[in-house]
Amino acid sequence: MLDVFLKEKLVDKKPEYAFALGIAFATIGLLVAILIFKTSPSFPAVFLTAMAAAPVALRLIKKQEDGKDFFEKYKSLIAVYSYLFFGMAVSFAIWFAILPEKFVTLLFREQLLKFTVGAFTFSQANLFAILVNNFGLLFFFFLMSFFYGAGAMFLLAWNASILGTMWGNAIKALMSLLNPGQVIINVLAAFPYLFPEVAAYFFAAIAGGILSANMHTKKGFDKYIGEALLLFWVALALIIVSGVIETVILGI
Repeated sequence: MLDVFLKEKLVDKKPEYAFALGIAFATIGLLVAILIFKTSPSFPAVFLTAMAAAPVALRLIKKQEDGKDFFEKYKSLIAVYSYLFFGMAVSFAIWFAILPEKFVTLLFREQLLKFTVGAFTFSQANLFAILVNNFGLLFFFFLMSFFYGAGAMFLLAWNASILGTMWGNAIKALMSLLNPGQVIINVLAAFPYLFPEVAAYFFAAIAGGILSANMHTKKGFDKYIGEALLLFWVALALIIVSGVIETVILGI
């Protein structure tokens, strides 16, 4: 049934269509997970969301045309990843905010383990530790996409569910009108470093996908290696920018 939605030509021409797809895929993933995996649906919901979204990314990576300049060639693909990611995050946030507490506890159990009063808890406390952690994630995104085509979509869906939990908690705080200030401040504080970090993961995933999709190309494979390396270097730079914003500028 989902093939009806997977119109890569429409997504390629109108990347914003992917935002609606992200919302739909996450919603379907949550629904199917709670119906089939009644006692532990959290990870299955993310997996089902990613499984629905992966064909969109894979088809678009495979159909990138030669003869275009670098930016023209990949701007649509980057936009699709962005819209898919934030569509999934918005969907997770809405369902987190409006579902009864018993369903929220089940569907977002794993995400809530990383969550405390308005913000996510991480063991890193300095720039070096954060960069090491995020560089590791970046390589993981690249390798998942390289070995499994659109395999990095699972990691993107997981991060979208984490972000959705944060946003959903903020929505709940606003709806309750019970001292939402600190929650909202923590959510807003994450935005300056969140966007370059998430963009870095997009670039790494696309870089791995480019190499994976063109491994059997007999002529011109070195060009794809060059394009993938350029995307990966941009991703590394964005991770550094994100880490500096988080620790040096904001002091989080």
